[in-house]
Amino acid sequence: MPSQGEGNQIAERQRSTEALQLLRAFRHAYSTAKRWHAARLTGTVLVALAAPVVIVFAPWLEHPLGAIAGGWALAARLVLRPAQDAATRFAVAVQEQFDEHVLGLLPATALQPPAWEQVHQQARHHRGDPGTDWYPVRPQAAPAIAVLIAQRSGTVWSRRLHREWALVMGAAAVGWTLFTIAVAVTRGATVSEFLIAVLLPMLPALLDATDLGQAHWRAGAERSALEAQLDQRLDQAARGQLSAPEELRAVQDEISRQRLTQPPVPDFYYRLRRASYEASMRAAADRLAQRIDAAAAASPAPGTLSPASSSPADVEAAGAAVDPVPLRELDGVAPGRPLVDELAQERAGVAAAVPEPGAGVCDRSLLSPHRRPPELPPELRSALCHFPRPNPKQLGCAH
Repeated sequence: MPSQGEGNQIAERQRSTEALQLLRAFRHAYSTAKRWHAARLTGTVLVALAAPVVIVFAPWLEHPLGAIAGGWALAARLVLRPAQDAATRFAVAVQEQFDEHVLGLLPATALQPPAWEQVHQQARHHRGDPGTDWYPVRPQAAPAIAVLIAQRSGTVWSRRLHREWALVMGAAAVGWTLFTIAVAVTRGATVSEFLIAVLLPMLPALLDATDLGQAHWRAGAERSALEAQLDQRLDQAARGQLSAPEELRAVQDEISRQRLTQPPVPDFYYRLRRASYEASMRAAADRLAQRIDAAAAASPAPGTLSPASSSPADVEAAGAAVDPVPLRELDGVAPGRPLVDELAQERAGVAAAVPEPGAGVCDRSLLSPHRRPPELPPELRSALCHFPRPNPKQLGCAH
């Protein structure tokens, strides 16, 4: 699990045989889930695209097209959507195993790890190079800091991807709707013809596009909130306050929950943006590591206090590592003379001012806790605080 030691093994672990097997498996499982998702959307979009064509070239197919649209919407929700959800749950569980192995996290309790036979089967079906450096983390970074940087890299990637795809879907849906309405108006379609031949076939596609656009936008907002939390933890790490393993586990649980509930982005758009995202992700990870290293080098060593932080709470937090202020600076003793010699001389002067036992009447001003003998010089008055008061009986005073 992550500790406060120097360096991390993330780069070494993610290139191991087990990590590559898990990487191939969850990437293939995500691709399967996206194929189910694409099949559901493809049928819906084809029905919507057919609406203006039917209006122009085959008006007699208006009613059958409406029936096909309703049947496809039912099949998509009862068959295709459950298959997509099952593939997504498997992919998230395998990716969680990958993160635990590579990042050295505590085991998850919410997700049940899949059987290795299933992992091996999914890995064999994967085509192409999965890559070896999934997380761009410097080996010199401390383990707890490296985990936070890796979690933040994946979070920012997903946030950007969901936000962009939500905008693409919204723009496409609005553009096609306006184009269809323009075609219907140009052909002189009546209101009933527009509702039956245009709106009804397009309704499932519009509903799916609206729901998906909102879901992708919510996913981007959730990732943005998690990104802010990770930035705060990285700021604390730069000040020497590293996150505990349990805190890193809690962040990972939130990441897994978002992976389960957030909609997938099509593979073609992922591949289209992958190269640009990877370059930005690696540059940001290097910059974060450099900033944290610079902040750690500029901060005072543990157990020391800066001149601006001299409150009692800071002194208590520093503990025994803070050197006590020399007694000579507190008492105003002149530097350059041995402290023992000065105290010995001060005590000798006070002892000479105190009468010997049996010498007669005792001056009780020397014994009073509230009075000081006016004839004593100021340097001897401060010396009275450094040794016990004399016993009156030893001084021969009458009571």
